[in-house]
Amino acid sequence: MITAYKQILPKHKLNQRRLLLLVIALLLCCINNFSNAQTIPNFTINQTSGCVPLSGVNFTESSTGGTVTRRDWDLGNGTIIPNGAAVVGTNYLTAQKFYVTLVVTFSNGDVKTKKDSIIVHPKPVVNFSVNDTAGCVPHTANFTDLSTTATGTINTWTWDFGAGGNTIRNPSFVYNTPGLYNISLIVKNSWGCESDAATKFQYVHVWTKPTAAFSPNKTFSCNDTATIFFNNTTTNGSPANKYSWDFGDGNTSTLKNPLHFYAAPGTYTVTLTASVGASCSSSISTTIYIGKSTPSFTLTPDTVCVNTSTQFSGIGTPNPYYVKWIFSDNGAQQYYSPTNHTFNTPGDYTVTLIAYTYQGCTDTISKPIHIKFGAGLAPFFITAPDTVCANSATVFDGSATPLPDRVQWFFSDNNVLQNNSPTNHTFSIPGDYNILLIAYNTQGCADTAAKAITVKSGPIVNFTPDKVDGCGTPFTVTFINTTYPNADLQFTWNFGDGSPNIITTDTLPVPHAYNTFGNFTVTLTATDTVAGCVSNPKTFSYIRNYQPSVNFTYVPPDGCRPLPVKFTGQVSNLIVPIQFYVWDYGDGNIDSIAGTNIVNHVYTVGGVFGATLTIVTAECTFTSIAKFVTVIDICDDDGSGGGGGGGG
Repeated sequence: MITAYKQILPKHKLNQRRLLLLVIALLLCCINNFSNAQTIPNFTINQTSGCVPLSGVNFTESSTGGTVTRRDWDLGNGTIIPNGAAVVGTNYLTAQKFYVTLVVTFSNGDVKTKKDSIIVHPKPVVNFSVNDTAGCVPHTANFTDLSTTATGTINTWTWDFGAGGNTIRNPSFVYNTPGLYNISLIVKNSWGCESDAATKFQYVHVWTKPTAAFSPNKTFSCNDTATIFFNNTTTNGSPANKYSWDFGDGNTSTLKNPLHFYAAPGTYTVTLTASVGASCSSSISTTIYIGKSTPSFTLTPDTVCVNTSTQFSGIGTPNPYYVKWIFSDNGAQQYYSPTNHTFNTPGDYTVTLIAYTYQGCTDTISKPIHIKFGAGLAPFFITAPDTVCANSATVFDGSATPLPDRVQWFFSDNNVLQNNSPTNHTFSIPGDYNILLIAYNTQGCADTAAKAITVKSGPIVNFTPDKVDGCGTPFTVTFINTTYPNADLQFTWNFGDGSPNIITTDTLPVPHAYNTFGNFTVTLTATDTVAGCVSNPKTFSYIRNYQPSVNFTYVPPDGCRPLPVKFTGQVSNLIVPIQFYVWDYGDGNIDSIAGTNIVNHVYTVGGVFGATLTIVTAECTFTSIAKFVTVIDICDDDGSGGGGGGGG
């Protein structure tokens, strides 16, 4: 085109032609550069993020500015598509960030690149546990979520407990029906990615509570060792019940039906515990007896005196169910320990002790004993009264000729033996008793002296007052003495008001005048003048003598005659009944009213009258201070009258 243009241009215009060519060249260069600046590679993605596996991701080439002649795709997951189509797709099977690259070749020769990314979020990994996989109804299972997520946080839980569900992270569930339960959990993280369902099959086992039971093939053996078979008869629970045996001798077992060897005599408590899981169990125990009880003497003298009760004591190891004694002097059989036996004939004999277990196993031990004559002493009482009082300590003294090694007292009221002399003894029940003074020589032989004694009942004190409440001074109360028995007694009265005690020797009524007000406690004590017994004091609370307060109100306090006035009595601090009210109106009129404290009186003459109230009781009379009523003889025309007064 430039050549043609040269042909038509005049020669004189050569410079202009050269300039035009330069302009055209520059213009073509600018047009070519402008065309290159407008080619823009691009592509769109239908899903830029999602949860693994992220499938169906499509890429659509959307470049501008020119004609695309070639597309080279790298989809970031190993998929490379050279000279690919405008729309390509792939699946992303791992959780990560994928970088996608598109290289675009334009028809003008431009080669340009576009990059973008896709984020594939992880799926949570679900896991869980339970605190106890086995139990009995009602079984509370506490579930713990152990799920994890590579990124984000887990915020949604869907539990299936096999008998219900829940949506909290760490739930509890109560199983009320036996069964083998599948547990499932699905979780979702903050990206919205949901885990696969994790299911633990027959994860929670729920049973009825086991009832522990067993039977040994024998519960005792009279031998010193024994082998016992224990037959487990536990019911309920599960086929996988766990069993724990404690044989009582420090040994244990977890077998269902164990065989156990006891190596030494003893009493053993065997316990079986049957359990399902960690929190459901029951226990039962029984006792196994191995061996016999080996007897031994703890108190059996070598020599005793004839006709003297002697105590024999023995035990067995282990402790026997009971023991039996056999005395060869008369073949007597006596049970339990200690026991007493009296030999009536001097000589040499044998004492045998047999120890029995509860199961009837026995073992025997024997010991010789020598019986000799008495001590040859003559006991005598030095002081021992014929009569004493019940519940009063009495001194008893005695000895023997020749002088004994020691003495002992026997009191038949309670079969008490007391050592040494003198001694004190208190009889609690009246009656006739015997006292034995037993004198012993150095060999332990004894001789006895006896004395009869009469125990009198001490006086049982009682009294009653004829009245307990008063309201004046003097207030006289008569006390009725009902003490039994009432012979040979001296009485002491304390009336509680500070006055001197009164002493009497009979049960006649005793009057006493109280000259002060207050509460008074009366006490009576009796002494048996023959036996010296002193009674327990009898107390009476309270004698009460209170001073009353008498007052009254009245309306109106003044007015013209005839003047009706209403009087209302007021009495306080009075503890006895009022018999009647005596009203003195001050005008020469007096009323005695019973049953009410309110009266009405009409004053018919003029003047100032002092009214009083007197109360009358069975014990006293009290009068109030005077209060004045003003009665006007002549009133004004308007009826107001003159004068005035007050009361109330």
